[in-house]
Amino acid sequence: NSEVKTSKSLMVLVGLCGYSGGGMQLTKSPNAFDSLFDISIAKNFKVIDIIKNVTKLFSGKIVDSKKVDTFKSNFIKVEIKEDGLPYIQADGELIGQGGFTASIIPKAFSFYS
Repeated sequence: NSEVKTSKSLMVLVGLCGYSGGGMQLTKSPNAFDSLFDISIAKNFKVIDIIKNVTKLFSGKIVDSKKVDTFKSNFIKVEIKEDGLPYIQADGELIGQGGFTASIIPKAFSFYS
């Protein structure tokens, strides 16, 4: 919540559950019931890194890469420090460009298993 991270990133993923983007597993230990976002930051990936790690995206092992940082928090603010605003997607839908903030609203809705 109060920690600041700065890096050049391919992707910042903020989620509640274990899967995103057609079955990719990009979070370390997702728990939809802990009231925390699961956050993964893929840092400094080059095209060759993506090619070499594509199977790890679907097995969940991508989070073991030293180029991926994972966190849990109930709040995140992403600021863009360079020109060329990145796209923001929510559940595969394009919803905007640039930075964003996200926070957990306690007890706003419930998951049942």
